[in-house]
Amino acid sequence: MNFKIKLGKAIFLLVLPILLYSNVTISLDKTTAVKGDRVTLQLQANGSDITFPDIKQIANSGIISRSNNMQITFINGKTTKTKTQNYQFVVNKSATIGPYKVVVDGVTFMTKAIKLDVTDIQPSQQNDDFILQIQTDKQKVYVGEDIKLDVIFKYNQNISLRRIRLPSFEQQEFNIQELKSSKQPIVKDGFNIYIKSYLLTALVDGRLTIQNQKASIGLQHNDTDEFGFFGLSNIKWKNIFSNKIDIEVLPLPQGVDIVGDFNISLDIDKNKTTSNKPINMSLKIEGYGNIDEIKEFKLNQPKQTVFSDKATIKKSLKDGKLYGVFEQKFSITSQDDYDIKPIIFRYFDSKTKEIKELRTKNISIKVASNNNIKQKSTILTKKQNKKPKPKHEDIYLKYIYLMIGFVIGMIVLSVVYILKEKIKENKIKKPIEDKIKKAKTDKELYRILLAYSNIEKLSTVLKQLENNIYKKGKFKIDKKAIIDIFDDLDQI
Repeated sequence: MNFKIKLGKAIFLLVLPILLYSNVTISLDKTTAVKGDRVTLQLQANGSDITFPDIKQIANSGIISRSNNMQITFINGKTTKTKTQNYQFVVNKSATIGPYKVVVDGVTFMTKAIKLDVTDIQPSQQNDDFILQIQTDKQKVYVGEDIKLDVIFKYNQNISLRRIRLPSFEQQEFNIQELKSSKQPIVKDGFNIYIKSYLLTALVDGRLTIQNQKASIGLQHNDTDEFGFFGLSNIKWKNIFSNKIDIEVLPLPQGVDIVGDFNISLDIDKNKTTSNKPINMSLKIEGYGNIDEIKEFKLNQPKQTVFSDKATIKKSLKDGKLYGVFEQKFSITSQDDYDIKPIIFRYFDSKTKEIKELRTKNISIKVASNNNIKQKSTILTKKQNKKPKPKHEDIYLKYIYLMIGFVIGMIVLSVVYILKEKIKENKIKKPIEDKIKKAKTDKELYRILLAYSNIEKLSTVLKQLENNIYKKGKFKIDKKAIIDIFDDLDQI
């Protein structure tokens, strides 16, 4: 009896590994890796109802991607499912992966454990056949200041290289812009040399490290079948790594966010205008540096009505450096003379290592009153219509002629006045109607009507437009009703 029990235990122990592992498998796409490599763990199981473990970390590293697939097979009328689950993670140190529990058709199975060996990154050396290195134009900068980074890949001309995989540079502490690079290699000292260049802008201060870069190289790998009839051409992949570079990033002085080399200009379309007619002006700041950090300006003109467009920034590369143009447009209206006060821009000069302050000039604007212009025009008309006194005429005839002349003069003046009003109506009405009809936005319509703010019936419309523009109002503006106001010339 004891013999049978012992025999049963022995058989169970022999079969146990089969029960443990027969329905589930575990594998790694590589068992030897370099620190920072991506490794994929695969779990696979056969059955009808399969539940994989909820894995959140592998070797103290978070899961960066998951994928799964399932195959269904029919054998002798029996349905079998093969389910695969993949977990990708970044390795930092050697570790033992697993074992994991997998439930198949209500039975719990344990996977094997797999050992993963991780080695430190070994940068390529100058005497290697494949060399990857990085270099920068400076190693001490201020926050926001540009750094030029070159990623250089070299390989021996005598080696057959099928492919090169050189990922784009990525690092969170920097704003990165790739520069245009030649696709053709430079040939020097028996090496083919490829260079990818980047413009980096440090976003934070402190001691930053540009990490080892990786290149994957595909080498010619020819296999032949055992009979030698068919040559199969494959690619064998190899990873190489670059050096690291430490960058010291200094904080900008307090109260300054911009660093570089800039100049400022302010252009206006005129310095004389009439009451409530806008002056248009354009503010430009251009130069080398972190121009994206410039904030929109608000003019200190409390007695004038100021309208501002959203600032635009255009960037380009000049001499391998980032060159930018910041532009903001304004329109100002007023009933009286005024000065456009200087606009001040402060930045940290990367050359002199000093805070600089740029100022626009004070600009005086002359504003003529609409009433004064009308009054001068009336006086001038009266002077032009003044007639010289008649000489040596009989008193009676003089009186008759004077009366006739007065009547004729009144008739002529009336006709001239009516014609002038008609011409004025056609000159004013038509352009205003056209401008109102062509205005595509509330901003454009507001600028057109602002010159006629003295018309009482337009005050409500102007307030509604201001609400739409500045307070995100939703008033519906009736252009036909506005044109009807201008049709009544007595209100103009």
